[in-house]
Amino acid sequence: MKDSEKNRCTLEEITLNHTNRQYVVLPEIIFQTDDIVLVGAGSFSCVRALYKTAVKQRALGRFLYRVITPEQYAMGQAEEIIQELIDEALKRTNAGGIIYYASCMDVVSRIDFQKIKKKLCNPDQIPVEVLYRGPMVRRYLDSNKKLTELLMQIPVSKESLRNRGCDLPPVMPDFEAVCGVLQSWKVYRFLISSGGCDGCISGTGERDQEYRVTKSRVDDLQIAVGCESFIENGIIWDYQNKKCKDLVCIAGAGLPKLIGFDYGRIEKRAKKEKIDCIMMKTDGFHFAQQGIGDMYLSLFQKFEHIKSEKNCAIGILGAHCFASLQKDEVEESISSMKKLGYEVIWPEKNKLEQIVNLKNAVCNWVTASEGIPIAKYLYRKYNVSYMIGIPSGKKMLSEWQNYFKETGWEDVQTAKSRQSKKKKVLLIGDPAVTWGIARYLTETDSVEIIFAVYTQLASSRRWYTETLQGTEGHWIGGENPVKKIKYFRDREELKFLIDKADIIFGENLLRMAFMEEAIRRKKWIDLPAPILNCGIRTDKYEYHLFGTKGARWIHAGTEKSL
Repeated sequence: MKDSEKNRCTLEEITLNHTNRQYVVLPEIIFQTDDIVLVGAGSFSCVRALYKTAVKQRALGRFLYRVITPEQYAMGQAEEIIQELIDEALKRTNAGGIIYYASCMDVVSRIDFQKIKKKLCNPDQIPVEVLYRGPMVRRYLDSNKKLTELLMQIPVSKESLRNRGCDLPPVMPDFEAVCGVLQSWKVYRFLISSGGCDGCISGTGERDQEYRVTKSRVDDLQIAVGCESFIENGIIWDYQNKKCKDLVCIAGAGLPKLIGFDYGRIEKRAKKEKIDCIMMKTDGFHFAQQGIGDMYLSLFQKFEHIKSEKNCAIGILGAHCFASLQKDEVEESISSMKKLGYEVIWPEKNKLEQIVNLKNAVCNWVTASEGIPIAKYLYRKYNVSYMIGIPSGKKMLSEWQNYFKETGWEDVQTAKSRQSKKKKVLLIGDPAVTWGIARYLTETDSVEIIFAVYTQLASSRRWYTETLQGTEGHWIGGENPVKKIKYFRDREELKFLIDKADIIFGENLLRMAFMEEAIRRKKWIDLPAPILNCGIRTDKYEYHLFGTKGARWIHAGTEKSL
């Protein structure tokens, strides 16, 4: 090793050029068996990478997982959660064996798997093995060789595992979302991780050949002696070696959070080296919407001091690469705004520092909930009004256009529903996305709307509750769905909502979790959620949300049932 490499972490480039991939990842090997259940736990990124592989290998019925929060790790609850998870896997009595896929979190937290094995309820003596892998054990353990040994130790059973449904998909972690959206701007992107956390990253869906993020890789020894200096030196060396002049945007994954990584050291060192640097509020334990919401606000505040002239413009907040509102629909809306005489501030399509122009906009249009925090900030501090929702149909589109001129709504009288028995429509997804669908349906048909949002952890629900609080009067049409939202966290809670509905709009990945015939017969309109399905779904499905095209799509999906 060269002297220049001794005091810095290993650096690797995350790219998405996988077209000629020749290697097979360890979970793929496990899922190629017919009777072994793979079990995993940890941060969102730990379990999402495994879930993606299970989908591609058509093995969701043989994968169980749990997300463990930093608080649960800190309180010593991780062992109990892992034991309960393996016990649940053991209830599938025809399993040939179970492999627990240990994460870096488990190694650093010193999970005692021998203790867990002794406590398991395993009367049939089903083989339970632990596969250690990743940068925390790579110095002294060959994970590929170890997996081969484990598979040889587990006898082949005589029957395939029965599919009894599966877990709901783990959500996209905050750092994956932030690294993806940051591809929109000319910045230096760095991910602080142990090294394998990027397994969950699948790209943005567009220009993936240009995707670039630099990441750190550290081992157990560097963690033990304090990895801050290794990573700090790595970032500075790489930035200067590449002769960069751009803003440095640093995101963090799960392990830095767990070990209490000192981000302040990097900021101080960067300032000393005259490098402009900003820390993203990510840790892999929070979901994508929260990460993007914090990112928008942090980037704006970074440039807030720059003077911005008054302009006749409308800002678009939330139309990023993972948004449900598709690019062509955004462009259609921009065309409509320009016909009304307005310029448009679409941060992802402008130079990064031009985000400051939002403080002098006529108003801001929020197309996804992650745009609400910055919209509320601009409203409080600069009196820039904002509206939420994607207008579907002529009536809502007219209200949307009128808002630009009036910057507000009077009470809107909605059309009376027909006096027939109302169909119950369950709308699953970001309320800023489903609001337009709800308004169109209630104005044209006799329906009762149930809004539902997938919040896997309590922290996700808190984020939505706090974010949506105080937005009354800002939803297109003057009403709002805030008090009507039902939050669900797992398969059982979603099933309860589905049982009550006649028609469901929602991401098809959620439907895949159910095998029950009664649910399969329900009218389900696939409403893709890119922020959930990116890198998991490979099918392309055409759908529309904006304007008259959106109305036609909604009507086509429901006409056979209403």
